[in-house]
Amino acid sequence: MWIFVFLLASPPCLSREAGGGLDIDSIDKLYVTDAAEALRQIGKLRAQCEATGWKACSKAHLEAVESQIHHRLGDHRNSQKHAYAALAAPKEEDNTWRLVAYQTLCESFHSTGNYALLGKYAMKMSQEADLPAFSALARIYEAQAIGRTGAPENAISQVGTALYIMESSKPKTRNEKFNALLLYYLALETKAQICHEAGRYKEAYDYSMQHLERLKQEERKGYDDMDLNGFKTERLVVYLKLANICQDSGKDGSQWFEKGMQLYQELEHSERTTCEVADYLFSTGQYERYERIIMPALEEFLKKAPTQPAMHMVWQWTNILSASGRQDELARWTMKGMEMGKKLVGHTDKYAGTDFLMAYESELKDKEIETQQAEITANRLKTIAITVITVLIAAGFAVTLISWRRQKHNVKFLYRQIEENRQKARLAEEQMLQASHTPPALHEAEDNVNEDNKTDMDLLTTLHDFLKEEGRFLDSGLTMEQIARQLSVRQKKLNATLQALKGTTLVGYVRDMRMEYACDLLRNHPEMKVEAVAMQSGYNTPRQFMRAFKEKYNITPSEYRHASLRDKKLHNATPAPEEE
Repeated sequence: MWIFVFLLASPPCLSREAGGGLDIDSIDKLYVTDAAEALRQIGKLRAQCEATGWKACSKAHLEAVESQIHHRLGDHRNSQKHAYAALAAPKEEDNTWRLVAYQTLCESFHSTGNYALLGKYAMKMSQEADLPAFSALARIYEAQAIGRTGAPENAISQVGTALYIMESSKPKTRNEKFNALLLYYLALETKAQICHEAGRYKEAYDYSMQHLERLKQEERKGYDDMDLNGFKTERLVVYLKLANICQDSGKDGSQWFEKGMQLYQELEHSERTTCEVADYLFSTGQYERYERIIMPALEEFLKKAPTQPAMHMVWQWTNILSASGRQDELARWTMKGMEMGKKLVGHTDKYAGTDFLMAYESELKDKEIETQQAEITANRLKTIAITVITVLIAAGFAVTLISWRRQKHNVKFLYRQIEENRQKARLAEEQMLQASHTPPALHEAEDNVNEDNKTDMDLLTTLHDFLKEEGRFLDSGLTMEQIARQLSVRQKKLNATLQALKGTTLVGYVRDMRMEYACDLLRNHPEMKVEAVAMQSGYNTPRQFMRAFKEKYNITPSEYRHASLRDKKLHNATPAPEEE
């Protein structure tokens, strides 16, 4: 989002030089044009500050700036880590950099689709904001989070409050007026996105047109090259947004797409502009154009240092190759993506993952389990006659085919079966949690027998509470290594405990919690689109969510929702009075 800039000038007390030509303010300006170089310089500045007792700048200032640099590089985990460090630094009389840290966290959560934490930190930012610009920005972030819960009117009302705050502040200086303009753009973009997701396409189209007209007006005023390119980049995003709105509303949006592509050719093919075009082409299924337009630019990006936007496009391309059945190219790009992902992990943080690696993590583990089970089955089948094996395979295939056909034509029965299984699972989990808190038994012999089981149940309870706390299981960036590290237990031990008590692995346990949450959203929030449910449930893409849901329940999310609505109508129906 081009709106992500400093809303206020740095206070004079924070602009002292650190010696050796390093200056926090110069680094602050450099990261907009060369984030990688800014990251190297801020590492040197940090070493000098730690050696001289933070005389050059405050710790909160440096952490906030480094958080923004990582955000620009697409490294959300390190961005969040340094933002938290800025908030944990000693408070100062001027809390500008605390607000910048909150701003970076909100931007990061918005980019990763973690709208629960976006709403939480937007509210904290609103409570601490003592400047109109940050107060208005916090309201807009709150609106973005509220819009994902299916309450568009409340979200749009929050945006109106943000605009009122800025108008009431009566900006006077050029910097204040420019910040007010950026907030106005962000407000229009947020309103358009909320209305688009709610199916109110005409309103979304009107807000986008207002955004576009204002951008054209500002471009004529004569800004410097960097600001002018920023306006053009934002105009490209609006063109693609208009094309998307037209397509979803059943209208022809090709004119807007062509305008966007014409502007894309005029601009420098940066990772940001290329990623915007790639997202549109991927979401609309224009795979031939994706290969012709995006792949040459992506090849150039991959020759440089790896970044998460480039890895995101690699992940899209592997999905396209998989859908088109180009297995040889898929294998080559998968290996290339894994190698680049490992470099990115090593370049940023030991425990930082990438979207690409996370997308394949569960698949690789599932394939490993399937391979082990196949080997065990093959060894057992050696003792059985070939004729018996043939009969069993044929019978199993027939039963599976009949069962599949029945399930396909009886979604309502499947839905009830899923609900019964979910209720049984909940009851079993509650009993297990209660058992973990039950007072010691009266007989010492029974205590000794069940000691290991109680320890495993306590571990399961701790794991369950950790994942439930603040909705951690919904964080798409959560890795299995992070879970094990936070619980101070080996991942192998967690997998063994879950296999013994729940019959699943750690990956499967997290996936089941997400599926449970997704079922509740599908059943109780019919106004939410399946795509919104996918992002809310901790999945990076709707395709990944729908595939996991189908594998888990053997029906699609839409079929599950339709069945739940019919079931509600059946229970709410009032029987007619009997005739005498």
